[in-house]
Amino acid sequence: MIKTKDIKDFINSKKKFEIVTTSEQLTEISGVLKSEFIGIDKQIDELINAVKPWLFFKDSLEKPLVINLVGLTGCGKTALVNRLISLLGLEFHAHTVNGSELNSETPLKFLLYDHNRLIDHPIIILDEFQNYKAKDKDGEIDSYNSSLWLFMDTGLLKYEGKIESGYNNDGVSAAIRVLKAILYLKNRTYKNLSFTLTEEEYKLLEDIHNYAENCKDVNKSILVETNETKMVVTVSDEVMLDLLGVFNLKSNPINNNYTYTFKHEFITEIGNIIKLYGLDKIIDLNRLYDDMSEMLIGDMIDFLTTIRTDIIDGLKKPQINYKRSLIFVLLNLDEAYHGMHSDFNADISADEFSKISKKITIVEIKEALMNRYRAEHVSRLGNTFIIYPSLDSKSYKTIIKNILNNYSNYIKEVYNVNLKYDDSIHTIVYKENVFPVLGVRPLQTGINDLIKSNFANTLLYKSSNNIDCDTIEYSYKNKKIIVYFYKEGVLCDSTEHKIHLRLESLRNNKGNDLQTLTAVHEAGHTVASIALFNKLPLQVLSVTSDPTSIGITVQGSEEDGIINKEIIIKKVSVLLAGMAAESIVFEDALVSVGASNDLEEATSLIVESYRKYGLRYNLGVTTLASDDDTLLKEYENYTIQQDVNEELRNIMDNTILILSNHITLLLQIGKYLTKHTSISQSKLKEYIRKYSNIDVSKLISVNEKVDYGYTKKLNKLIHDNTKETELDNISGTIHGSI
Repeated sequence: MIKTKDIKDFINSKKKFEIVTTSEQLTEISGVLKSEFIGIDKQIDELINAVKPWLFFKDSLEKPLVINLVGLTGCGKTALVNRLISLLGLEFHAHTVNGSELNSETPLKFLLYDHNRLIDHPIIILDEFQNYKAKDKDGEIDSYNSSLWLFMDTGLLKYEGKIESGYNNDGVSAAIRVLKAILYLKNRTYKNLSFTLTEEEYKLLEDIHNYAENCKDVNKSILVETNETKMVVTVSDEVMLDLLGVFNLKSNPINNNYTYTFKHEFITEIGNIIKLYGLDKIIDLNRLYDDMSEMLIGDMIDFLTTIRTDIIDGLKKPQINYKRSLIFVLLNLDEAYHGMHSDFNADISADEFSKISKKITIVEIKEALMNRYRAEHVSRLGNTFIIYPSLDSKSYKTIIKNILNNYSNYIKEVYNVNLKYDDSIHTIVYKENVFPVLGVRPLQTGINDLIKSNFANTLLYKSSNNIDCDTIEYSYKNKKIIVYFYKEGVLCDSTEHKIHLRLESLRNNKGNDLQTLTAVHEAGHTVASIALFNKLPLQVLSVTSDPTSIGITVQGSEEDGIINKEIIIKKVSVLLAGMAAESIVFEDALVSVGASNDLEEATSLIVESYRKYGLRYNLGVTTLASDDDTLLKEYENYTIQQDVNEELRNIMDNTILILSNHITLLLQIGKYLTKHTSISQSKLKEYIRKYSNIDVSKLISVNEKVDYGYTKKLNKLIHDNTKETELDNISGTIHGSI
């Protein structure tokens, strides 16, 4: 039997806010989160530490605690925050608002109900906050909501007198209109916050509403006497929507009658208004419902009119203090990731993508925010930024394993059969569904398509053939899922399901001229990278799933990011090496246009070295001409263009020379890539030993620090200078003695 007292006790326990009180409990929660969210242990630790002041010392907070979670789409920001709140048992305190909703007039109106529930420390999740755009594409202020930023900074929320009850968003006026309409009908059934309408009265109200809808200028009024007071009632009052918004239909139509009663939240909101304006000092809120129940209809109209006119309209709007709020700002801030988001290719190494994303700092994040919001707004977001990396391959593989295992557990529970997968299933799921730029979302969809949808076919085959088994094992081969049925370890049947692979079919070996051209092009990048940087590329592909990027050679990112003249020239040489290889192997007439992106990036590097970096003979930044100095700008651009063209030509000539010196290695790598879609680092090492004089043992490994020579150079100069100083001192001593 349901007991109302038990329900109320549960709700009150939530309101009392019995939260986690020990660090040991938080440690347990952290462990749960790390088992469920793979590859973001560091971010979970940062999140746990960030919420501690609010959890343990919220009474000392003088402004809301703002925690920003930033990352690429699909990295698990929203899921992590919601799971943390769930483990803390604080769902009752949490509200989620999408950034697109924040441009409304009252974006935080839901907090008024927290005030109603006596919660002054709500949790607010501003999800997809990038959808709230305070600046347009030209950097101009597009929309501005001062109440939102004021709340984030101070926790103060201005009450505008709006009540959510009533479809017109103004519950008090709606209630007054309904009650006046009852008087107009000369209905005398109002009592204890309820009244009854006959079917004729209900239809008459409909007629009044419809008449008013069609005749907006109608203002037909009559005088009604009630409680010895004359009251004006407007026939054109639109009461039908008000009726639905403020009152509940207490019972279904019986004997052509409709019984309505004030919604409980309306009465509660009246109490909220009374408390907000400080009238609880003269009105006993504990007796509010009883007192309002005893009012006659005229008294109720007088009371609500006073609330509407004298209080809400007549007094200064109060401010509610939520300084103990916890605010999560969740941002997909792709532009902060240095253009990573534009690289949509599914064949990009997840490990390299993750490595690059881990270099993003709060500086880049705030620079990106400044393009969206005013400086004073960015400052109100504070300095607590939890920056998500893109996941590496190990994390993706663990997530795939967990998803598959969870599904197997479900199958065991529902169908009492063990569902297993061999390594080939894990491999094809990874190849088909890992897009580093899109996070983990494609994995769920992909596993649904490859595994879950086909399990129905497996069950159908099992049922149709009366197979008695305790274990089903999935394997992948040649675009088919092979299904094995076992009973006590003995194979008793098998079948297969054809599957449609969206990416693997695009990665198939083409064996045509385009792959040959791409193979030589990527071989050029590869050989130049090895010869100039003494490093193996992380990835070399002659076929990809992206039709806009036929081949890929991923060089790998530099740990320290040092850029100097020598590095720039080497980087440009590697960029030009694809075209240089085509020129050597196929001659100039057959050089393709596939190097356009390489040329653009190479040109940009050289131009920037002239314009910004001061790495050429003209140290000054060559953008000093004002907007009006057209001739000077044209001269600067022409001069730089001439210098850049000459520089690129020189680097190209040197690149051709480098590749020519390693022509055998170039041709053999190119040949391999015409027959295979990629070449591994182990195969590259084998070819280097066999077809070049490069010492493989001296190649720089992926995680090895690069020695640029700066430290050695400085130490040598210090050592030489010290020796000279000592010699001078000795010489001076001897001279003084003489």
